[in-house]
Amino acid sequence: MTMKYTIKNDISQSELGTTISRSELGATVYEEKIKKSLFIGSLKHVTDMESARVFVTEISKIYPQANHYCPACILGKNGETCFCSDDREPSGTAGKPILNMLVKHELTNVVLVVTRYFGGIELGIRGLIEAYRGVAEKTILKGKKEPVIDYFDFSCLMSYDFYNIFTHKIQIPEIEIIDTKFMDKIEVILRVSEFGKDNLLRVLREMENSQKVLYKGI
Repeated sequence: MTMKYTIKNDISQSELGTTISRSELGATVYEEKIKKSLFIGSLKHVTDMESARVFVTEISKIYPQANHYCPACILGKNGETCFCSDDREPSGTAGKPILNMLVKHELTNVVLVVTRYFGGIELGIRGLIEAYRGVAEKTILKGKKEPVIDYFDFSCLMSYDFYNIFTHKIQIPEIEIIDTKFMDKIEVILRVSEFGKDNLLRVLREMENSQKVLYKGI
């Protein structure tokens, strides 16, 4: 299965002097003038469609005089859900080219809005496609990609005399101890990535079979 990536939310300075509140936007921003039209790409990590819609609304409030706010969004571990809109640009000239760039760069759990201030010169169908596609890709390239990885937590209960042995046995890549509680017995909370999960379960099962540890997913 192809690895999917998302964008780490990072605030960038606008390049052409457009007033942007950093606290309001919280996204990667790229700006470019094309034949007197100003295009502004705004890219943000989101986890659901409602957050994506809220972001599009925020963009329209930040740039209230713009003519178009064209969004594309992909959601899900494997990019199962997607959405795009031309926002009154000719059909197929804005939303789909932006979405295609998200797909090309294997992104998910992101929303990208390309805002346009019309500069008085018609770009034509081909010109619009190239403009939206180009600004979308340059916005993506400016962002910080990180892999989409699932993490799993496990509660592990053991006696005090087994604790040191336990901590030695779980020295496996992709495993992190996130909490330790000292009660009648010791409870250790582990977090493991999807890449280390099978190795951890193998070790935990061995310890449980020897009646040294009780574990459960949480």
